[in-house]
Amino acid sequence: MQLPTPQTTPAPTITQITGVKANPTEKGVEVILQTTQGEKLQLINRSAGNNFITDIPNTQLSLPSGEGFTFRSEKPLAGIIQITVINIDANTVRVTVVGEKALPTVELFDDNAGLVFAVASAATTTQPPQQPQTPEDQQKPASETPQQEPSVQQDQPIELVVTGEQDTYNVPETSTAN
Repeated sequence: MQLPTPQTTPAPTITQITGVKANPTEKGVEVILQTTQGEKLQLINRSAGNNFITDIPNTQLSLPSGEGFTFRSEKPLAGIIQITVINIDANTVRVTVVGEKALPTVELFDDNAGLVFAVASAATTTQPPQQPQTPEDQQKPASETPQQEPSVQQDQPIELVVTGEQDTYNVPETSTAN
């Protein structure tokens, strides 16, 4: 009688992110996670308040020398307080974009250089229409011009429906050896 060979799940391969760049664009800023395997990264996106958060499992921030690092950009554009890229554990990288007054707009795409986060603040994506100035407004000093308060958006609950099939695992025979 031949015993079945034990099946082991291979350990996930850790993708190295060897650098992070922030480049200004006409719409905001793009953050590039430099890796040769950007298209293979699995992303888990979520938001909390004014924070856009992406966790990237099976990755690690690691310089070519093997040293870990973090990335932080303070006030990279109007309406964005900060962008950070950090290792949160031994095999997960977290990208966080913090909006000043609203959730920032973030688009993700692959590039030859790696994974790209195109970031635009809510202020740059939804600018109010310009109001024409009246002669009275032009004569007033800037300190006397009334400032419009930004409208506050209430967080609306989001209904999420998940459908799928449950996988089953069935072992028809088992044997043990001592």
